[in-house]
Amino acid sequence: MASTHQAIINDFYSKLIDSLVDVGIMDKVELEGNNNYTILPTTIIIENKVQKHLCTDCGSFLNVAASDKTTKDTKCLDYTCINGIYEPDTKQKPNYYQIVYNRNRSPRIYAAEHTGI
Repeated sequence: MASTHQAIINDFYSKLIDSLVDVGIMDKVELEGNNNYTILPTTIIIENKVQKHLCTDCGSFLNVAASDKTTKDTKCLDYTCINGIYEPDTKQKPNYYQIVYNRNRSPRIYAAEHTGI
């Protein structure tokens, strides 16, 4: 069990965060003897358009920003998958919420004060 090996878990997270600093995803600043970490805003992609990438072997998937170019040909993240890589899903269908919210017939909602005295 992981809970009985806290030193190993702490060491893992320490090395993970140091690696994220080394590759430029996070920033580290020491202040008053404490290390402060932040995620660099330039490494975050926020979009309203997403694309689904499927593993070529096991079928697991990732939803990524449509402009993302780093996920294609990435090794599968599923621990049971050995040889799979992610490829964009070319048969992607819109999901229910995409259909509902993107149609022109959705009524506009107007908020207003409605307390009574």
